[in-house]
Amino acid sequence: MLESECSKLAESLKATINQEHSLSLSHVVILRPRSIPKTTSGKITRAGTRKAYLQRSLASIYATSFNSANKASFEIHQDHPKSVNPETIRSLEKSEIKSRLTSDIGRIISMPPASVPFNSDLSTMMDSLSLSQFKGLLEAQYATSFSDEYLFREGTNVKKLVEVVKLGYAPDDNVDGSSPGGSGAPSPSQGGCAEAMGCPPGVCCVLM
Repeated sequence: MLESECSKLAESLKATINQEHSLSLSHVVILRPRSIPKTTSGKITRAGTRKAYLQRSLASIYATSFNSANKASFEIHQDHPKSVNPETIRSLEKSEIKSRLTSDIGRIISMPPASVPFNSDLSTMMDSLSLSQFKGLLEAQYATSFSDEYLFREGTNVKKLVEVVKLGYAPDDNVDGSSPGGSGAPSPSQGGCAEAMGCPPGVCCVLM
């Protein structure tokens, strides 16, 4: 009885998402109540949920796959070394970082790299699972860290990520009141100073 009801719910979810967002679901996992991984502050940790999904450790009561051929899309493509030297990444030209980012995004969303929008929010072209997958790739292969919510924000696009990767952290990622760059990282600009210095939106410039 439970499996039958879950199957109907999964089919309904697939149809609704396809109708409302023109997206095709490949997998549906129904979890036990209050079992989604969360941060210490009570927010859903997307990266943690993605990791648990890939490790098959979620507290699921039902799971189904609509298209097993799409399974590979959940895995991080690895054109870069498994371990990277942060200094090597920071020394790359911005044009090279942009090229790598658009190539990785293109593979995740099945779009030619040249067609990946430079100024469009990532959340408008990638779903939650793809964004979580991309976050894991940025951390592992670009030695860049930020909060789970950062890629979902309005204004987070490839142009901004080029600057973020160049720094290794996002200066405007102050969800918890501090920058993930550590105690020595600069805090976001207050006022129009950054704009006057010609800094990209969301990236703080500091005069030393």
